[in-house]
Amino acid sequence: MTTLTEAPADTRVAPTRRTRRRVASGLWEASPLTYLGLVIAVVLSIFPILWSFIIASRDNGAVAQIPPPLTPGGNFPANVARLLANTDAAFLYGMVNSVIVSSVVTLSVVFFSTLAGFALAKLRFRGAGALMSIIILTMMVPTQLGLIPLYLLMVRLGWTGTLQAVIVPFLVKGFGVFLIRQYAAAAVSDELVEAARVDGCSTWRVYWNVVLPALRPGRGGARPAHLHGDLERVPLAVHRAGQRHPDRAGIPADPRQRLLQDRLRAGLHRYGAGDRAAAAGLRRIRPPDHRRHHGRFGQGVTVNGGGFPPGFRWGAATAAYQIEGAVRADGRTPSIWDTFSHLPGRIVGGDTGDIACEHYDRYRDDVALMARLGLTAYRFSIAWPRVQPGGRGPADARGLDFYRRLVDELLGAGIEPWATLYHWDLPQELEDAGGWPVRDTAGRFAEYAALVHAALGDRVPVWTTVNEPWCSAFLGYGSGEHAPGRQDPVAAVRAAHHLLLGHGLAVQAIRAGSVPARLGVALNLYAVSPATDSDTDPARRVDGLANRMFLDPVLLGRYPPDVLDDLAPVTGLGHIRDGDLATIAAPLSMLGVNYYSRHVVAAGPRTTGPTAWPGSAGVRFVTPPGPVTAMDWAVDPSGLTETLCRVARDYPPIPLYVTENGAAYHDEVGPDGRIDDRDRVAYLDGHLRACLDALSAGVPLEGYFAWSLLDNFEWAWGYGRRFGLVYVDYPTQRRIIKRSGHRYHEVITRNGLGS
Repeated sequence: MTTLTEAPADTRVAPTRRTRRRVASGLWEASPLTYLGLVIAVVLSIFPILWSFIIASRDNGAVAQIPPPLTPGGNFPANVARLLANTDAAFLYGMVNSVIVSSVVTLSVVFFSTLAGFALAKLRFRGAGALMSIIILTMMVPTQLGLIPLYLLMVRLGWTGTLQAVIVPFLVKGFGVFLIRQYAAAAVSDELVEAARVDGCSTWRVYWNVVLPALRPGRGGARPAHLHGDLERVPLAVHRAGQRHPDRAGIPADPRQRLLQDRLRAGLHRYGAGDRAAAAGLRRIRPPDHRRHHGRFGQGVTVNGGGFPPGFRWGAATAAYQIEGAVRADGRTPSIWDTFSHLPGRIVGGDTGDIACEHYDRYRDDVALMARLGLTAYRFSIAWPRVQPGGRGPADARGLDFYRRLVDELLGAGIEPWATLYHWDLPQELEDAGGWPVRDTAGRFAEYAALVHAALGDRVPVWTTVNEPWCSAFLGYGSGEHAPGRQDPVAAVRAAHHLLLGHGLAVQAIRAGSVPARLGVALNLYAVSPATDSDTDPARRVDGLANRMFLDPVLLGRYPPDVLDDLAPVTGLGHIRDGDLATIAAPLSMLGVNYYSRHVVAAGPRTTGPTAWPGSAGVRFVTPPGPVTAMDWAVDPSGLTETLCRVARDYPPIPLYVTENGAAYHDEVGPDGRIDDRDRVAYLDGHLRACLDALSAGVPLEGYFAWSLLDNFEWAWGYGRRFGLVYVDYPTQRRIIKRSGHRYHEVITRNGLGS
């Protein structure tokens, strides 16, 4: 059984804010030695040309000198004229032959070096290390020692008759293979190669159509190629050009096809076959596909022994205000949660997010913890007031630089970054101007999304626009339990629509840019059950407001009629304008499902006070028998299976991810310094088995993100509720991996639950 080291991890470090300054262009981020090496390489590369010019500008006597002159002479025009005057067919034939031979040799060296580098970096076969040594050694064997420039250089350096004369000029060939191997390993992801293989590529086609384009000059230097950033090459490379049917209802079942469409479209509304708005709602049906895979509901994948499909994403999630701290650092302005948390009586214990987990200064240590857990992806949110203070105008480079450093640290640890653009920290200035109930906020959000994606899109492959819009709208503007603390049902309903509109506008803004992205939204969804057979109407109302009010516009381009009827006594529909629903229903690459518990609903006395359920007076929630978390939420893994199956069954095909799932418990450090959170271990195991059940039913589930990586500021509950896989001792900021974190590491290592 693979486990992490059981000793508590003490990651106390001194704050290291702004330990390095990142230049936005990214041009000068390499070390001085790197650029010195490049300068030397350039000089050596142009030496043959320079030597040819020196020879052509001198007379024969000067050329024969030992050591030879290394500066041009004045005979170049006369020598050229003499050459042209004595040119004959034999000379031209020899010149053309030389050009052909040198070109073929050059292209062959490049071709076989890249081929060897690819094979040694990405193909798995016995003896790869020995083969690489043999290739390097054989390529060091001198084959051009008689060339005049090299010989004369040896003379000049005094190396004739020495070992250097044999070895040094040809080290570059062997070193070239080594460099190509390292470059191929960094620039071509294993996932990209595997995706091409899944599509039926031979090794040769993988090399020719995927690897060579990835290694071509002009790509801005070596960088990790991300599956979802570069995968659009795969269908172009491995499939013959042929007529293809558009995605049904503009919602793709294959993320590679989605990326292909994104790359081909210059604008969101220019590709009618793949865009619901442009296609005027017309739904075309795909040709039948009888392959057995988990992209089609009802055709379950085989999950033997509690195992997950290959390539399944394993991650953890956090939110900026809950962990970052440093609320006044580097130009950050207040968010609604800064303001709300400082109001007396709003947060349990009077806690605020001013310090939180000090992730802003400790992100390197936190990424190291992620690597110890074995995470393959990390979902974090970007603080809007940190990168665009006040919610308007240009981005603040200092704020963006923090996220650049974080993303680079993640990539260096082999962890895929997933960015969330909005996790509830609206700039206070925008709330003062009306907040989400005002339509203009959606436009401001789209501008902010474009700024952030332009800065980070080259290295962040997956983006969620808005996290849990139900909470922002109905807890923030309805019940007032969350920031900004308003209690206005009309404002809550309008905020819900404008959050969805902001999502759609952000998708448009990002897709209008030059960098492709996988885009989605994260919705908090619930399984909803009536307490008794006579409680079906209350259950319908809650399901409508919690689930269908967000799923239907995002995936179907309409609001549920029964929900609109329920809300009619609260507000009219004047805030919903023509074209809004088409914008909200912009095609997505994935849908995030945040699941924590089941709602069991019964009829109750009508209430008139503030509520998070406008239009649903007379509804009450029942806690079913069984275990509950520290939040008093029922533990019901079957509800996760039910929710995933419901989305796959009732809506157009789309890849699904569990983007949040976790539980709060009253964790304590034991006498041995460990946290034995067995209840959370049981919670995780139960919900991961629920994911396996969904996969077996044919749900296209592609990943799971535990909530949360760290204990953190739990919104209105302050620091009194702990959701983390990693315990945080807030006074010292010491981190300790809990038993649940060790268990999660085991699951990730096995890609399954085991027996």
